[in-house]
Amino acid sequence: MVIPPVLANSETPNPLAGSPLITPDLIVIYFIFFILILGLADLIIHFIRRPKNLKERLKILLILGILIKLLVIGGGSALAAYVFLPAPKVIYTSPSVMAEGVGNQTKIEIQFDRPVSRNDLIKEVSPEIPGIWRFELGAYKTHIFRKLTFYPDLTLQPDTNYTVKISNIKNLAETASGQDYSYSFKTQMIPQVDTVEPKDSAQEVQINSAIKVNLDSPNDLLAEFNFNFNPNFEFETKLSADKKTYTLYPKENLKQGTTYKLLVNKIPIRSDLKEEKIIFRGDETKEFEGSFTTKPPPEIKSLSPTGQEVLVNSNLNFTFSKPMVRESVEKGFSTEPRIKGNFGWRDEQNFNLELAESLKYETAYKVKLAKGILAKDGSFIEADLTFEFTTIGAVKVVYFTPKAGSGGFGINNKIVVTFDQSVDKPSAESHFSIAPTRTGDFSWSGNSLSFKPKEALNYDTNYTITIGLGIKSISGLDSKQTFKSTFTTESEITKIAVPAYLQQYPLSCEIAALRMALSFRGANLSEDTILNQVGFDPTPHQGNTWGNPYQAFVGDVKGRQMVTGYGVYWGPIARVATAYRGAAAFEGWSLNQLTLAVLSGNPVVVWVYSLGGYPTYWWTPAGEKIYAVSG
Repeated sequence: MVIPPVLANSETPNPLAGSPLITPDLIVIYFIFFILILGLADLIIHFIRRPKNLKERLKILLILGILIKLLVIGGGSALAAYVFLPAPKVIYTSPSVMAEGVGNQTKIEIQFDRPVSRNDLIKEVSPEIPGIWRFELGAYKTHIFRKLTFYPDLTLQPDTNYTVKISNIKNLAETASGQDYSYSFKTQMIPQVDTVEPKDSAQEVQINSAIKVNLDSPNDLLAEFNFNFNPNFEFETKLSADKKTYTLYPKENLKQGTTYKLLVNKIPIRSDLKEEKIIFRGDETKEFEGSFTTKPPPEIKSLSPTGQEVLVNSNLNFTFSKPMVRESVEKGFSTEPRIKGNFGWRDEQNFNLELAESLKYETAYKVKLAKGILAKDGSFIEADLTFEFTTIGAVKVVYFTPKAGSGGFGINNKIVVTFDQSVDKPSAESHFSIAPTRTGDFSWSGNSLSFKPKEALNYDTNYTITIGLGIKSISGLDSKQTFKSTFTTESEITKIAVPAYLQQYPLSCEIAALRMALSFRGANLSEDTILNQVGFDPTPHQGNTWGNPYQAFVGDVKGRQMVTGYGVYWGPIARVATAYRGAAAFEGWSLNQLTLAVLSGNPVVVWVYSLGGYPTYWWTPAGEKIYAVSG
């Protein structure tokens, strides 16, 4: 917001026009004065001497008249000689000689010890400024002046040395040569921001505080000040009588707990004193930048009870962030449903509601501290503060370990049941069961019951944990329902030490698998040895005719799948295996049969294909249809 200075009422008087020195009214006054003096003298003489006749009386009046005229002429001549003949001297100036910090609306006054001649008097102000000179303190109407005043039309330049020069100063008779007189003064600097209230970075500022910007000197038509706040708010501005302090009054209370930034900019100005308007504005410059933070609203630092399973005999306790007005807190406090109790205060920050009767079981309570509750420092709660808690009810199971429906549970792991509250331990243990049945030992950690089976659980088995109703509670209600959880134990893993060999050729996967199985049984053969014993079918791949993998290896083991080479099926592989160790070939095995073979310690070679494979076929030269997989 731009705050312009207030223009003073600076109407400039018009100069006085000249007029005759001896005017008719002056002559009339002179003769009236003369007659009055003469009449007074006649009365005095009449009562003192009492003249005998009119002739003598007239004679005396004539003599008195002549004496009075001589006295007037003599006295007037002496006075005129004093006033008109000596050279005038300056006895007073305003501003004073070498004055500093002169206001920029100041008129210039020069006063002489006696009247000065207006003829040929030269008046100058440097630097030049428009305005008008006027003669003042005249002894008679527009004559015999002892004072010269300059009324500027514009405000003076700030921080500027002005020189006033009066040349050809003469007395009224102009009997002496003209004298010169000059003197200087300096105008005040443009005011600067001295201090700001609240201070920069001030904390805990009242939300209804006015902001004061104090200047180091009066701002009398020297500058405009621009006040900007972020966040912005509306305010009124007043300039003090001494024009040194701007006070900013917010139209509404500031926000609580908010940091406001204040930027003060300054614009130099000059004004027309006659028109009462600003005629020049200079560059805007930053004068001050700072911030302050208002008092934060009161907050709840801690409260109890909270959450679930609250005991029905729990008092309500609140700790505020600052001292509070007790009556305001108690008036703004409410609960739903209503809680009967008595207010108590440990100090002005710690407030409690002591129960007059127990809370209800299994009930959700809502506590409200209404907006507007006051703190001691004048801050207040800006919006309703609400808190909820639920009282304890019937015993419930809140968590099973393992979780219901989970699998892969270790056969030697503990089973854990966690309750929502403290329970009677023997009661809980007596209501625990597991199926298929297992005996075990119980242990406790807080509200969690652990069951450790004395024997390991079975692999790949579904177990059900049951917690029967009627478990006794320590502080709440006994359980009213049965809780169950079903889980599956881990699968049994059997691993035999079959060595892993990389296949030596692009299409020798069946050969490499047999090599690993034989090696596990102690028969260490190379792929080439096995290939030679498997044998090769020399039938070339022509169209849809090719060799028979049920008899030997089809195609080139170094070739390209389904183009120049394919592989061999389980018959030839089993034939070679039996030459070294006991072996058998099977088709259509179930997963269970395969698992039993591995559990017996026997390696199994399985024919599979990748996800990218697709079924195909060809014919042997003998007319047999060979089912195959490409990929």
